Amino acid sequence: MQSQRYIADTIVTCDANNNVYSPGAIDIEEGKIIWVGTLGSEEETDIQTHKIGGLLMPGLVNAHCHTPMTLVRGAGDGLPLGRWLTEAMWPREGKMNEEDAYWGMTLGSAEMFRAGVTTSCEMYLFEEALVEAANSSGARLVMTPGVFESSYSESRLQNFTDFYNRHHDPEGKITVGIGPHSAYDLGIPACIELAEFARSLDLLFHIHLAETRGESSQI
Repeated sequence: MQSQRYIADTIVTCDANNNVYSPGAIDIEEGKIIWVGTLGSEEETDIQTHKIGGLLMPGLVNAHCHTPMTLVRGAGDGLPLGRWLTEAMWPREGKMNEEDAYWGMTLGSAEMFRAGVTTSCEMYLFEEALVEAANSSGARLVMTPGVFESSYSESRLQNFTDFYNRHHDPEGKITVGIGPHSAYDLGIPACIELAEFARSLDLLFHIHLAETRGESSQI
C-alpha cells in the first residue's frame, strides 16, 4: 500500500500534548499514522499527497446508540419512555429482520460520517448484520449485543461467546462488549450475573441507567 500524505489548514491531534498544527501535514502508511506536524517540517519523500484543506482531526465517537433504529425515526415522539418502548419501538423492532438491521446501520453510518463520527458503540440485536454493515462502510464498531429479559438464557450467552470469538479485534475495527438493556427489564440478579460474565472476559458492560426520574429515585 502506497504511503499517503494529507495536508490540511489545521490538524487537531488530540494527543497527550493537545498539539495543533496550522497548516499541518500527516503521513499514513499501511493504515497507520507515522508522522504528523507543521507543514514544511515534513520529510521530503516521493509520496502521494492530498491537499484537503479545512480541519483534520480524529474521528468522533458515538458512545451509545441503536443505529438501525434510524428506520423507525420519529415513531412515538412525545411519549414517556415506558410507553415509547412498549407502544412504539418494541412492536416495530419485533418485525425487523437481519436485512432491515443491515440497511438501518448503513444509513445511520452514512449520517454519522457526514458529522465526523467514525466509531459507534451499538447496543442492539442482529449483531452479525451490524458487523457486516460496519465492514462494508468502513466504520469502526463497538458491538454490544443486546440482552433482554425475554432473550436472557444460557444459549444466548453461548451465542454471544461464539460471536465474541469470531469478531473481537481491538487492534482492528471491531470491538465486542455486552449490552444488558436495563435493570428494569432484566432485574438486578440478571444484571449482576451479566456483569460477572463481562468481567470474566474483560468486556465493556453497556447498559441503560437512570433514564427517568423514577428510575433515578430508585438507585
